[in-house]
Amino acid sequence: PIHTWRDGNGGEEEEIVLAEWVLQWWQMGDITAAVDRRLEGRYVKGEAELVLKLGLLCSQAVPEARPTMRQVVQFLNGEAPIHKALCTNFHAQTCDAAIMVDIMFR
Repeated sequence: PIHTWRDGNGGEEEEIVLAEWVLQWWQMGDITAAVDRRLEGRYVKGEAELVLKLGLLCSQAVPEARPTMRQVVQFLNGEAPIHKALCTNFHAQTCDAAIMVDIMFR
């Protein structure tokens, strides 16, 4: 998915691949920076992280790498840890961060 917007300073339109943008924030250690600013911080951080990471999993280029709907529901309900799926699909450093986040938000 590509998202286009103008910055608040009247700048030029910029096109980005939304999943790549979210992944960049995650790799920088602040995935919640990708949350819509219009929420003005009114969200549960752990839930936002889960949904953003789940979005990354669901947007994998290879269909076989995407979670099934059953897995998605299990992740959302807290019945399955998302870090195992993340470790399978993303860089080891990101995987380490995913495990730490999963442990912290249990």
